[in-house]
Amino acid sequence: EYIAHSQEFPKTSIHEVASAIGISPSHNVPNFEAAASDIVKSKAKTALFPLIKTVIKRCSYIMKRIFTITTNVIANESKHSLSSVCLNETFIQELKEVFNNFIEGVENKCTTKMIDDFETVTKVIDWDLLQGL
Repeated sequence: EYIAHSQEFPKTSIHEVASAIGISPSHNVPNFEAAASDIVKSKAKTALFPLIKTVIKRCSYIMKRIFTITTNVIANESKHSLSSVCLNETFIQELKEVFNNFIEGVENKCTTKMIDDFETVTKVIDWDLLQGL
């Protein structure tokens, strides 16, 4: 949330608007709906795409950190049956490596899926300017 609120969204220049409007197929009436849709698509990619990667990296960091917190809590609870397992440093390091590899694999899959979904959403943005009138 903090990252999203601190994100500077790019302003739309008059040149971008002129470029988006372009030459109309009918050569006499510009298609403002298509121009608005094109501007929104390009701005969404510019502003929101970096946020997707940041959120995924942050989630990955949190999940990796949870492993360390969990093992510390188990090791500090002497009455817990797993506390002796947490004292074996070699086992914990191996388990941590396997867990981190799993998290990185999930991160890669999520990144791929989010990029695909983001591309799909920005391709199908369509504005109906007459809706609600």
